[in-house]
Amino acid sequence: MYKVCPECKKEIPQKAEVCFECSCRIVGTECGKCKSICKTDAVICKWCLNPLKTKYNKEKLYFNSFEIKSELIPTVLFGMSFLCQTALFTKEKIVIKTPYSFGLVSKTEEVMWNKVTGFQHHSGIIWDNITIETRGQTTNNISFLSKNDARKIIDVLREFQD
Repeated sequence: MYKVCPECKKEIPQKAEVCFECSCRIVGTECGKCKSICKTDAVICKWCLNPLKTKYNKEKLYFNSFEIKSELIPTVLFGMSFLCQTALFTKEKIVIKTPYSFGLVSKTEEVMWNKVTGFQHHSGIIWDNITIETRGQTTNNISFLSKNDARKIIDVLREFQD
């Protein structure tokens, strides 16, 4: 059983996803912007970087919004600040606010759930650190967490990735 490649018009096996003659992808998800065909499970188009689909689904996240604060003692000792880092988790995004220079300057990072690709959990003796990896952005660190707060964040991040 054969089918015809739409690009080069050669006959190829029915089960083939890529044409052996011209290397054109035959089976997959069509990009709405540039009309190229990408792998079936692709999230963004390999040619124009247009989002094809997202595995993120708000209804998939079964948690209520919550805010986590880093512990004060390590923030003072190691972070040289009296103001703690905060991380707000909502169904739309993660907002991480890190104050510097005794609160005169602060850095706020907003991470949309569809940009999250993974995370790393660094477990210390007393405090934990979580690094959230994103697609196309820098990594985001949440430092000096209690064990219970770190567990809560890990549970939400694992729920998202399942």
